[in-house]
Amino acid sequence: VQTCALPIYNIGDCWLENLRGLCDAVGCGAVAAGVAILPYAADAMVVANKTRGVRAVQGTRAESVAAALRHFDANVLIVEHAFCMFHEMRAMVRMFAAQRAAAAAGGAVCDAIDKLERT
Repeated sequence: VQTCALPIYNIGDCWLENLRGLCDAVGCGAVAAGVAILPYAADAMVVANKTRGVRAVQGTRAESVAAALRHFDANVLIVEHAFCMFHEMRAMVRMFAAQRAAAAAGGAVCDAIDKLERT
């Protein structure tokens, strides 16, 4: 039996509680980043980005995920599976996982987010 060392945040049936648990873990530093795959992303984006320390991006294409990592060091990826093909979702998750550690934080957007979170 193979065990997973990474925490899984789909404990219950409520996507909202699962997402909040993931975002709380990212926000407090318990995990470095997370991925949520949901039917629709708008609700999840609002909830995720209301959590201090979370910089969520909606995955629409691999290129937009890479840009979000470069521009504001996104640490939560929300993929909307209602309008994505499986290979597109896989490419976005792989891009996020591969480039997340190498993403360069900083710049005007990160500075603005930090300022907003301090108030």
